[in-house]
Amino acid sequence: MTTTPRLELPRIGRPDAGTHLVSEWIVGSAEGSRTAADMALAEWSENKGRGPDGDTDGSLALHIFLNTDGSSLLHYSQWTSDEAHLVWARNRRDGMIGKLDEVVPGIERPGLHRTHVYRSITADTTLTPGLIVLATVDADTPERQRSWADTVVAAQRETPLPGLVSAHFHLTKDGTRVLKYSEWSDVAAHEAALPVLAASPAWGKVLEHAGTRHLGFKRYEIHGSVTRDGAGR
Repeated sequence: MTTTPRLELPRIGRPDAGTHLVSEWIVGSAEGSRTAADMALAEWSENKGRGPDGDTDGSLALHIFLNTDGSSLLHYSQWTSDEAHLVWARNRRDGMIGKLDEVVPGIERPGLHRTHVYRSITADTTLTPGLIVLATVDADTPERQRSWADTVVAAQRETPLPGLVSAHFHLTKDGTRVLKYSEWSDVAAHEAALPVLAASPAWGKVLEHAGTRHLGFKRYEIHGSVTRDGAGR
């Protein structure tokens, strides 16, 4: 079992992950974001994945990313099931959040997204990921969630984006949103891709996809991670 915070990206396709939980914490400063991230990682390390009765609590991995503008952090955790997370939340969440909020007051938490990974694409395995981009899309129905993701995959095949390493389509379980978690070589590569998106007919189908609305994207860099079994990428 590995519980030491370290720099490691999520292993998105791990078969034991029954749910992927994604939430943004709006902190307001780079220093506050780092402090909040360190405290959350320390709590996971100290907990060692054990529930009150000593059995495993279903937690698999926690990865925390810092927004490149310093205003917020992204909390990405993998669990065996939603039920396991809800038991943990009832027993431990209030205590953990209470201690954290005493040290870093004023954190806004817009909400938790319970997701499953619908599909993934690998673009360029020769590149080392240095940037995470999380794009959020609102969808009218679960079918629109899936069809939007499928349209992105088709666009990438027709007009590949240089600098893209991989993309993973997380669908919220309430059927209303897609969180596209993508790995890029660096910020410059992502910035260079934006005019390609705007000029490409294939990517135009993504931007104009019926029944969906693009809510924007944010850029993140990995700050630290804790895994329960030492599983890496």
